[in-house]
Amino acid sequence: STICCPNVSFGFSNNSGCVNSMINFYDSTNTFGNPITSLTWYFGDGDSLVGTQNPTHTYLSSGVYQVTLVVTNSSNCTDSFSLPITIYPSFSSNNNVEICQGDSIFIGGTYQNASGTYTDSLQTINGCDSIVTMDLTINYSIAVNDTMVTCDSAVWNGSTYTSSGTYIDTLQT
Repeated sequence: STICCPNVSFGFSNNSGCVNSMINFYDSTNTFGNPITSLTWYFGDGDSLVGTQNPTHTYLSSGVYQVTLVVTNSSNCTDSFSLPITIYPSFSSNNNVEICQGDSIFIGGTYQNASGTYTDSLQTINGCDSIVTMDLTINYSIAVNDTMVTCDSAVWNGSTYTSSGTYIDTLQT
């Protein structure tokens, strides 16, 4: 009788993925009729898994990882197969934004004009999540009325006034 070693092969749901996204792996090993007695996946990030034919794995960091499947059959023959997988980063940013009362800013698909925390989920060029969180503060305007009585002239906010009247000045808070 002929002893045949397994012809190990596998694939995955994509040859790339995103950090914290589940990757599905599919064993397509040809056993030539000899039962598998040992099957070990090495995911290239220090994690491994024994005995699961079609596992899932989640990568916690971006990079290129060499994935290897090692199979031993009932004839004690061992074969292995390796493929690289690229894991792209996800991004997040936190922004503190201040605008004046009456203004608005576009985030989360709409214009916002009230103080609060707003989150928007976008995608990077590689299809990974890019989460933008914005803490929005509205600076309200303040109206102050001053009445001044004088005989000759008055200096108010850096200007000298010599005749009676109502004067308006706009300052920034």
